[in-house]
Amino acid sequence: MSENEDTTLHMELIEYATVSCRLLFIQDAATFTDFTPGNADNELSTMELCEILLRDILPKVHSYQLTEAVKKRLKLLDLHPGFRKTPEGYQYVSKSNERPFTLKLGRDFNSIDRLPRLLSAQPKRPKEFQLNATDDSHTMLVEQHVVSFVMPKFQLSQDLAALLSAFISTDMELSCAQLHSVPEIQRRLRRAKQSFEDTANVLPLRKNLDMIVDYVIIFEKLKKKLCNVLSHA
Repeated sequence: MSENEDTTLHMELIEYATVSCRLLFIQDAATFTDFTPGNADNELSTMELCEILLRDILPKVHSYQLTEAVKKRLKLLDLHPGFRKTPEGYQYVSKSNERPFTLKLGRDFNSIDRLPRLLSAQPKRPKEFQLNATDDSHTMLVEQHVVSFVMPKFQLSQDLAALLSAFISTDMELSCAQLHSVPEIQRRLRRAKQSFEDTANVLPLRKNLDMIVDYVIIFEKLKKKLCNVLSHA
């Protein structure tokens, strides 16, 4: 798309996102199901539209020409635990824990093929050697091709992750339908297991499905009322 087409799409997405309660669920691709772009040739998926808004628009949303009503509605993101403020807008951070991290050769580990060089650099001592603290990292010695990314051993389906997230969420997280990462779900389930073994209590796991449903309905009604107030502000 051209720059003008990008700008037009961005403004359309901002207008769409700030209507009713959508901002509270804007991290969910399903929120964009009803979005209709002005350019009929635009065939972006809901996932792509969600990524554009979260990655390209919201971090610099205040740099766009916005109406006062839209600016007021964007303040809802101040209450959203999944976003943090940036100099020009809001950054979505809830998925940051899902990103893999990279181990750096020489800083975090050394590969086996570098072992002869490390040993040759040491003072000659009979029957022993010692790596200097100023040398490359000597805490790990592994094959270089083995270490690149550390990823979860398994992935959950979106539906199962959403269900488990509801059971382990705090009231604040449940109110904004926060979807937890796989490592966070595992961590909280382990906490619940340990808590049960120690005290026969399964916190932070919620035990009552009916109560979860009631809470979700209450939070939904509160958010709609809050959005209606802000929309008419």
